[in-house]
Amino acid sequence: MRSNTTDTKSFEQPIIENIVPDGDVIMVVGSSMHKMRMNSLCLRSASTVFAVMLGPNWREGQGLSKDNPPEVTLEEDDPEAMRMIFYILQHRKDQVSKKLTALSVLNAAIASDKYDLGVALQYASSEWLHTPAKTLADNGYMLTAAFLSRNAGHFQLRSRMLVLDFTDSYEELLEHENIAQFLPFEVIGELSLRIFLAMMG
Repeated sequence: MRSNTTDTKSFEQPIIENIVPDGDVIMVVGSSMHKMRMNSLCLRSASTVFAVMLGPNWREGQGLSKDNPPEVTLEEDDPEAMRMIFYILQHRKDQVSKKLTALSVLNAAIASDKYDLGVALQYASSEWLHTPAKTLADNGYMLTAAFLSRNAGHFQLRSRMLVLDFTDSYEELLEHENIAQFLPFEVIGELSLRIFLAMMG
């Protein structure tokens, strides 16, 4: 006999992660709709983009309340990266994984660039950019992260590693959307020229 019990799993709302338990806004991130409770003042202080988005002139900034926080959807962003960023902005580095992947560093750099968080995350991003990378793709992620973070030192370091450690065509990097979308083609072309000259010399 078939049960008439309705499967409610697909209707369950995501659990709210209280990054700030008394926060006045809930950020709903990614296609997974990961909900994170934050303090709007902290976000506005760290980011000119959030300052506008959560300001009085935008719908998202109206009705901010600790008792009934409104939801702000950031559907295009990576939940893991935003979670890491939110905890760092709240000085809760203990909640951030110590073992980051090259892709997670790139996703964090993308979010930082998108929301103008470069100053607020300056020291954290310098630490992220030390993440080891062994494959061509991972080094491409780290190179792109350094480019988005405007970190000239790490950009030069990753460029040198690509030239010295890999003989693959750097044009393969452009097959990765997260690289091709942000790293100018001219950068890849310059790296290809460097490896060609190194092989000839």
